[in-house]
Amino acid sequence: MKRYWLSAGAGIVLSMMIAGCNRAPAPVPEPVSEVAQEAPVAPKVDTATCKFCAEPATVRVCDVHTGVRTTLHWHLADSGAQVVNIFVVDEGGVEQPFAQQGPDGELESGPWLRPGLIFRVRNDSDSSQLAELVIDGQDC
Repeated sequence: MKRYWLSAGAGIVLSMMIAGCNRAPAPVPEPVSEVAQEAPVAPKVDTATCKFCAEPATVRVCDVHTGVRTTLHWHLADSGAQVVNIFVVDEGGVEQPFAQQGPDGELESGPWLRPGLIFRVRNDSDSSQLAELVIDGQDC
């Protein structure tokens, strides 16, 4: 009886080995590309003719933690303003002073840009709003 089990066991093992030899090889996975995908490109802004614009005007959400800057451009001489005040509007809607400049110009922000941030320009002499800009957001 012992010999029967030994022969039967050897036969099963031999059958499994033969069956394994007839299998097709496992497919080789495609290599993963190590080239990072390029970030989507935001449309260019015509900073020479815009009334009030930012370059870049779109912030990738994944870049916010590293600090993103923008350059604001404004051309508001035709408004009659001699001096303009630029404000950053906080999340509560309160205007925080950012700069006081002439009616045409450009100025770089700090590294605190984020999607939804609002910049507002007011005439210094009567506080009338001349322009407003909202920073757009983009997925990564």
